[in-house]
Amino acid sequence: MKKVSSCVWGLFIILFGVLMLFKTLDIIDFNIFFNGWWTLFIIIPSLIDILVNDHKLTSFNFLLIGVLLLLNSNDVIDNPVAIFICVMVIELGFKIIFSRTNKDVVRTKNCDSYVGIFGESNAANNSEDFKGCDAVAVFGTVRLDLSKIKLNSDVKIEAVNVFGTIYLTVPEDVDVKVSGANIFSTTYNKKEQCNSKYSIYVEAVGVFGDIRIK
Repeated sequence: MKKVSSCVWGLFIILFGVLMLFKTLDIIDFNIFFNGWWTLFIIIPSLIDILVNDHKLTSFNFLLIGVLLLLNSNDVIDNPVAIFICVMVIELGFKIIFSRTNKDVVRTKNCDSYVGIFGESNAANNSEDFKGCDAVAVFGTVRLDLSKIKLNSDVKIEAVNVFGTIYLTVPEDVDVKVSGANIFSTTYNKKEQCNSKYSIYVEAVGVFGDIRIK
C-alpha cells in the first residue's frame, strides 16, 4: 500500500515538474495559483487514500468536499456546504437501507441509558444478567465499562454518536458484532472473537466521531 501511495505522489510531482518546465520554456501558459488551487491539498490526498486504504467512503466524502470547494472557487456552483449536506443525508439513507443488519435481539423496555451531551459520562455496569443498553454522545464523550457483566442471552447495545466519542469496554470472553451506518465516523471493534455462547450486538450510528470497542 505504501508503494502505491509513493507511486501516486511521485507521478503527481513529475506531472507538476513537467508543467513547470513547459511554462519556463513558454510552451504553455500555466498558472500555479489558479482559483481554488488550495483545494488540491484536499483532493489529491483523498484520491490517494481511495486507492490505498480501506476507509474509501470517508476518503470519497473528503474528495467531494474538495471538488465542491474547487467548483465554488471558480463560480461553477453556489453554496457548496448545502450541496454537501444534501449528499450526506442521501448517503446516510442508502447506508441505513443497505447496511448489514445484526441478529434480531429482543430488548427489555427499561434498559439502561448512558448519555454524554456537551460533556463526559463515565459509568460501569456489573450486572449479573445484562440485558443491553443505550449509549448516546452528542458533542461529548461516553466511557462505559461493561467488562464485568454476565450474559444469559444475546443482547443489543444501541450506540449513537454525533460529534463525539463512545468507548465501550466489554468482557474478554464475549463476542461483539457490529452493524450500522457512519458518516465521517468509524466504529472500531478491537475485540478479538472468541466464539462465545452469547454475543453483544452493537447497532452503531456515527456522524463525525468514533465508537471504540475493546
